[in-house]
Amino acid sequence: MGVAAAIEAKTGMGCSNLSAVAPTSSNPSIVSVPPEVNVPAGALYADFPVVPNSEGQATISALLNNGGANG
Repeated sequence: MGVAAAIEAKTGMGCSNLSAVAPTSSNPSIVSVPPEVNVPAGALYADFPVVPNSEGQATISALLNNGGANG
């Protein structure tokens, strides 16, 4: 099993308000992510933890203002 890591949630441009990003894992038994990541006002990104639970593959997705991104 791997070690915990961090991923950046990027907004692409600094938002004027606090932005809540909702990351999800395609397989939480493989890798866990927090239910919400806050990107501070004016920031371009915020780091969030990714915790391995077992070997395998999973896709991390995130939603910001009803848009999506995969990584």
